[in-house]
Amino acid sequence: MITYHRKLMGTKQATCGAGEEKDDDGHGPVERLPNTSVNVTSLGDSWTSLRNSARRTWGDENSSPVSFGAESLSAEQLRSFESDGFLVLESFSSEEEVKEMRDRMAGLLDGFDGASSSVFSTKDHKQLKDDYFLDSAENISFFFEEKAFGEDGCLKQPKELSINKVGHALSELDPVFKKFSFSGKVCSMLFSLGYKRPVVIQSMYIFKQPGIGGEVVPHQDNSFLYTEPPSCTGLWLALEDATITNGCLWAIPGSHKNGLKRRLIRGENGVHFDRPSLSYDQKDFVPLEVKSGSLVVIHGNLVHQSFENQSPKSRHALSLHVVDTDGFKWVSDNWIRRKVAPEPLYVY
Repeated sequence: MITYHRKLMGTKQATCGAGEEKDDDGHGPVERLPNTSVNVTSLGDSWTSLRNSARRTWGDENSSPVSFGAESLSAEQLRSFESDGFLVLESFSSEEEVKEMRDRMAGLLDGFDGASSSVFSTKDHKQLKDDYFLDSAENISFFFEEKAFGEDGCLKQPKELSINKVGHALSELDPVFKKFSFSGKVCSMLFSLGYKRPVVIQSMYIFKQPGIGGEVVPHQDNSFLYTEPPSCTGLWLALEDATITNGCLWAIPGSHKNGLKRRLIRGENGVHFDRPSLSYDQKDFVPLEVKSGSLVVIHGNLVHQSFENQSPKSRHALSLHVVDTDGFKWVSDNWIRRKVAPEPLYVY
């Protein structure tokens, strides 16, 4: 497991970004961020048990700096993350950043032809066998909501209100989403968690559409994105206010300490879970209601879920899943089988 409280001694150079590169999968030039060298300074020794510090405005005066151009996680925040398995960072992204990402997705939707897309469901795993889903690992692909279509097979509302998510390589192939993923504040936070050579292995824009936004059943991210040893961390950025009524995240605090319960395996005949799903007591879950611009950091073994959105308000979010590639092996039976290795956010 990643040592989330690793103490950093002295300074060392970490390199971020790369130049423009041609994607071998036929996507054409992929915009790269310029090479940047950064000094990494010590996180310090101090630890406290004040749990309320877990919900704190990003970069306040109590945080310890790391020179990726942003603030690292404080010792209090790291302690809370290790205890609960999640951490809420309020005001992580500015209104301008949020608007830029939402506007960019609106533009991508304008150019989207729905004839070749698929339906996404976390309950029915038939679509996990289709080529469109499997190929989405290295593409920007569009997935409809289950309830978007009428009995006649036609959309019941405009396409922009019918999409479940767009994924799974936004952070690589789109410059706006890549800019956020490779930003100093994201790199600094991951460095605080002990990552040495992190990559975004999966990136998604999730819509949680009003009235039809589908349920996401209880799960652990390491089930889908497995390394040996496990290293996945989810970064869930609210692009709209997320509330109980419009389908916010729910999590079982401390459930990450109970280990990984099952894995999604890709074999010759598609994908399947290696064990049956577990039953969870809903009273153990707590809602993670957050304002737009807040980031929820999710341990790879944390049990979390979200309910259907039955409200008239959408709940847009950007979801990144990060794994380490320094001393961690991406196993061959993951559903994601890439032709081109993802670019590291930085190398320490």
